[in-house]
Amino acid sequence: MYHLRGEDDYEEEIRQGLEQKLDAMLNRQLYSSYKTAPTEEEREQARQEYLDRRGVPQSYRWTMTMWSEANAAAPRNI
Repeated sequence: MYHLRGEDDYEEEIRQGLEQKLDAMLNRQLYSSYKTAPTEEEREQARQEYLDRRGVPQSYRWTMTMWSEANAAAPRNI
């Protein structure tokens, strides 16, 4: 409505809000794909893309193979 009345005072705030909303939607879509993808490769690709968008450095990331190996090597108390 602001643009219809020629009020451009809020244009930058509106643009930033829309960009934040779009980023949140894309992040949620990638996270959901990471959790529900049918194959391990698709899950890993979505996870990496999600972490890239979130700005997580490579040095803070674990790989799926590292996680699988750690779980396989862990002693089991049954």
